[in-house]
Amino acid sequence: MIKTLPLPSLLVVTLGLTGCDKTSEDHTQDANKHQQASEQKQVEGKPGEAADEKAQADRDYAEAHEARATEDRHQAPSSAVPEYIKAPEKN
Repeated sequence: MIKTLPLPSLLVVTLGLTGCDKTSEDHTQDANKHQQASEQKQVEGKPGEAADEKAQADRDYAEAHEARATEDRHQAPSSAVPEYIKAPEKN
């Protein structure tokens, strides 16, 4: 029993961690929430907390940009597809 436990548990942990990766859209949504919180803190008269929220929003936007740069690397560029395979443009 003890010998068969590590392999399934390793598989479960691996699958769980792969599901935790955030997409660029997730980072953008987080950044938008921090941006709104920053604006709200500014209205409430808390400039220190507003600056912290703004800094977190900037970090999230940077992470979204980095994630966006790597998300579509597995797809061939459209220029690499022969013309006879491409769908005709609709006018």
